[in-house]
Amino acid sequence: MFVIMLVLLALVAGDKLAYLNFLDAEFFAALIMIGGGVGFIVKLVYWKFFSQTDTKTD
Repeated sequence: MFVIMLVLLALVAGDKLAYLNFLDAEFFAALIMIGGGVGFIVKLVYWKFFSQTDTKTD
């Protein structure tokens, strides 16, 4: 549905969307890699510091 909306927007707007030329496959690949890296670091920090209380035994 999102792709259809983008196609319709491209057909209607035409050359007015020239400022969106930076949105290419490399941009989205980098965005996914950065998001995954940040998510991994957040989960690693949470696991390292906050899951230690669950493993302590008396």
